[in-house]
Amino acid sequence: MFENVKCEEKPCGTNGMWQSVYAFDEGADMKQLPSFSRGHQDILKKLNGYSTVELEVASTIALFLMEGFPMEKALEETKDLKPTRAIPPVLNKAEEILALCSAVQRVKM
Repeated sequence: MFENVKCEEKPCGTNGMWQSVYAFDEGADMKQLPSFSRGHQDILKKLNGYSTVELEVASTIALFLMEGFPMEKALEETKDLKPTRAIPPVLNKAEEILALCSAVQRVKM
């Protein structure tokens, strides 16, 4: 599946900051994509309801948690690393995302 994915570095936003953009190659055989269970489809639909910033902050917190930081320290580090994004409303949504992902890991799909 991943052999059909290409990555390009492109300038984005008003400041022209470079960002990795992933896309399927034109003509990629979409039949090779995995079929998702009903449970996975439901989770993906829920995650699709969150903003990119909320998902980004959640993944940053998750990275610190995987590195062995306790939640309080992971939140502090995320706030230090992303002060303009890791604001209370976004952090609340990020914690919802982490709870959702944690629940998924405990349930066999």
